[in-house]
Amino acid sequence: MNFKKIALIQGFICSLAAVFIYLIPKEAKSIASQGKTYVVIGSSAAGRGAVKELTKKALPNDHIILISKEEFYDKTRLKKYIKKNRLPLLSCPVQKKAPIRVIHDEVISVKRHTKEVICKNGTIISYDCLFLGIGAEPITPTIKGMNEVYGIFGYYNLANVRAIKQYIESHQVKSIAVIGSGLASLEITAALTAQGYQVHHCVRGQRILKDKADDNGAQHIQNIFKKNGVQWHFNTEITQVKSVNNHITEIILNNQDEMPIDMMIYAIGSTVNTHLVEGLNTRQGAFSVDSYMRTNDPFIYTGGDAACVWDYVNECFTRSGKWTLAEEQGCCAAKNMCGQKTPYEGVACVNFAQYFKTLVAFSGPVNNPPLNYTYTSHASKSWLLKITDSFLETKDGYRIFLKKNGLLKGFCLVDVTFREILNYKQALNKK
Repeated sequence: MNFKKIALIQGFICSLAAVFIYLIPKEAKSIASQGKTYVVIGSSAAGRGAVKELTKKALPNDHIILISKEEFYDKTRLKKYIKKNRLPLLSCPVQKKAPIRVIHDEVISVKRHTKEVICKNGTIISYDCLFLGIGAEPITPTIKGMNEVYGIFGYYNLANVRAIKQYIESHQVKSIAVIGSGLASLEITAALTAQGYQVHHCVRGQRILKDKADDNGAQHIQNIFKKNGVQWHFNTEITQVKSVNNHITEIILNNQDEMPIDMMIYAIGSTVNTHLVEGLNTRQGAFSVDSYMRTNDPFIYTGGDAACVWDYVNECFTRSGKWTLAEEQGCCAAKNMCGQKTPYEGVACVNFAQYFKTLVAFSGPVNNPPLNYTYTSHASKSWLLKITDSFLETKDGYRIFLKKNGLLKGFCLVDVTFREILNYKQALNKK
């Protein structure tokens, strides 16, 4: 009997072992089938680029979650939306392999130690890999009397432009004050002036584009705006806003002048919400990244306005929020998130704009170059060379260049052809 009991016990143990051995691969298979969860915060150029690439590189059992309080739209088309009623909306990237879940909400914090994203409505989303395409937020000026007054807007995103258009349409707006000295403020001023509005452009300093153009280049652009009816106010700050029935009617300047206006728009810069994730290294007010667009947290990547990337032309780190570059960075980050080691080579940033049919382009530290950089410019041309240039579609615009050891490091171009801008851009890209 004892032998029978022993045999029964041994058989029972063997049966349990067989079941256990069978369940291990089944459970492992179940865990593997769940896949990874990739979370992208933001639907800007960088966020869109990341989502597009993730739909290609992620596995069928992976999950892609996009969290954004805004729609997909092309920021480069905002100035056209001011003139026309065609929304610059973009479609959500097509689902190719992994499913995409879109959550319209605002992220208030990221708990990176537990890999959790906290949304404003209380939703908590876990991730295996996270991309921060949060962009930047506009800086709001502090002016006496502007709180709770209608007719005052920032100019940065689609929501801003919608609000500006609605206010113009619902009120008899004729005179507008614009605050700022950078590219965004010039963009909105040019768009509104072209539609016939009287624009007073207020600049805190002595000139525009202090971090983009040299003095002469800035003066050329200011003259173009002045010829088209823009009224410049330099060394000017708005100290107070006056209103009637909570609608703006007048601004007081630092020289005590009173200026009647119907609307005020500010574009004085932007800032990155680096406090969204605690413990990430920053540089120049943005997140530091390595050559794989990865932060110091191995599970968090970023790009666009939120990232400080390598400028291989001037051999320094820089913030570059240009649309095309941001989308490239988002794509590169997504590849690395999926395990495809893809280094990002860096940027050769060129800012391009068109004001009143005049093309301008900037690149590099033209206004404040390093000591070992030299300025060069085109010499006066003979009549024969001018005739030749006319056939080659070149123009007698303003050109200033920065060089180091014979290599192009930057430029300021005003009233030149698009073909010429592309040529100089290609010259910058040569390593």
